[in-house]
Amino acid sequence: MVEDTVTDGKRIAQLLASELTGLEARPLHRVAVTDADSDAMPADSGTLAYRITVDESVFAAVLLYPEYIHVEFESTLEETELPAELQTDDPQVLTVTNGAEVKRAVDVIRAAVRQDW
Repeated sequence: MVEDTVTDGKRIAQLLASELTGLEARPLHRVAVTDADSDAMPADSGTLAYRITVDESVFAAVLLYPEYIHVEFESTLEETELPAELQTDDPQVLTVTNGAEVKRAVDVIRAAVRQDW
């Protein structure tokens, strides 16, 4: 069996967008992917791929890097329990380095939406 690990920033962002738009369970039914730039290319300084909105208010931005993405939240995640592999020094940013971490990122987004919105 071949195991592929998705580590391309653009593909990770696409996987996250697919998860967020495909889930209708509460509270994610209020989440949308907006301002998507299908031509966005990963860059060392980060490139805006899309925004995540909750009830049409901007909740987070997803930035592309060559080997990961940052999910930068409008408010702090201090009250949300973060998996160790997604934590950064900034309480408003998640780092997602591979496709397997997308599910955990969705769980964090779900908890943050439930808590703050």
